[in-house]
Amino acid sequence: MAGMLGSEERARRQDVGVRDSDDGAIRCSALPCLEFAQLEAKLVLPPAIEGPLTRYVALHELRRRRWLSDAGLGGVLILAGPPGVGKTMTAGAVAQRMGKDFAREAGGQAVHVSLNLPALVSDMLGETAKRVAAAFRSIAVSAAQTLTVVTIDEMESLFFDRARLPPNDPTDLIRAVNELLKQLDRLRTCPNLLCIGTTNLLGRIDRALVDRADLVLHFPCPDVPTGTAILAQAARAAERLDIHVCHEEVRAAAERLCLRNKTISGRVLARLPLIAHLETGATDLRARDLVATARRMLDGGNKYDNV
Repeated sequence: MAGMLGSEERARRQDVGVRDSDDGAIRCSALPCLEFAQLEAKLVLPPAIEGPLTRYVALHELRRRRWLSDAGLGGVLILAGPPGVGKTMTAGAVAQRMGKDFAREAGGQAVHVSLNLPALVSDMLGETAKRVAAAFRSIAVSAAQTLTVVTIDEMESLFFDRARLPPNDPTDLIRAVNELLKQLDRLRTCPNLLCIGTTNLLGRIDRALVDRADLVLHFPCPDVPTGTAILAQAARAAERLDIHVCHEEVRAAAERLCLRNKTISGRVLARLPLIAHLETGATDLRARDLVATARRMLDGGNKYDNV
């Protein structure tokens, strides 16, 4: 990413202390950016998620504009749910929206930091906690000077529940979790910081972290309206490749898939027209083609016996 930036942008990021780390734990980019703009354009959320999320972002932006260090918000948002339901896409879209608002209001660029927790883990005693502290020091320097949105995928990989650790587990791991929580507490008073974490396994995350979150959003698998919107978007994209699915077939497929199966993900729906064409060779796809493809994509069809 750094090699793609102009010299002016590299200098600006160095001024705020934001750098990609050599160990791969931190990857940085300026906001807004093209990658997240594409995520924002594709994002489809059900009202039960979109409403609270929109209100939360609005409150966080108000807190930043008024520079309130203590307004009931701590700058931690957790997105939880099964794989493929849009958690990472949502995090990127939120970062993009906040980056655009910041650029419009403040005339500058915000910073996105992707924090890779597994890269912080070390076999050397005490080293993991030191790496955690170093990563958050870099984040704190950035947040002191510009809007900084941190995303952490698979939070359970290091924010694991300390109560579940076996007695013979190394205390170094417990120290690492303690350090993570301490660093988050230090950053809670910074209005410029938002930390968005995603997890497939909320129950495995330490309760102390969940309690620190301002909001925990539970992402469900798509319902019929959401599934129809995702599949329609995928059909429009496939149309550019001369693969055709009319709206009636999209709706029929979404109803059969989302009503009768509660585990299908948006990720699967977004790929259905393309995969169905690759499997069948058909350029005019019907609902039955899409449903049959979904059966083959998910566990050999055993979840779709009633479709």
